[in-house]
Amino acid sequence: MDSNEALAALRGGHLDTVSFVQDYVEFRINYNVLRALAPPVVEGSDGRRLRFPEPGSRDSLCELIDTWVVSADEVGSDESGDRRIEVRTDAEHVLTIPLSGDAGGPEFAHLVPVDGGMFIW
Repeated sequence: MDSNEALAALRGGHLDTVSFVQDYVEFRINYNVLRALAPPVVEGSDGRRLRFPEPGSRDSLCELIDTWVVSADEVGSDESGDRRIEVRTDAEHVLTIPLSGDAGGPEFAHLVPVDGGMFIW
């Protein structure tokens, strides 16, 4: 299974929880958990972009609660060094989790599907 097949579990799902854990952020979408180990970025419908833990980023991330996922994909390429997960909502928010560069450690994100297993970036 490739990453976009794994992320397909999020498409059309209700994002009902944003959890701030000591050094990462979790998003629950239809009981699937998307864990951002690298600092997530949220862009609001107003175009404002905030990277966690910048001031105001927690509020922006919480605005994702009670939205529906329109798309969830891995985008970018290894050549450009700009790989990321992008989750778009019906409220025109874009949640981005970087998958390259110095934003993460050995792992950047996890997807824990409701039906078991784990996909690791």
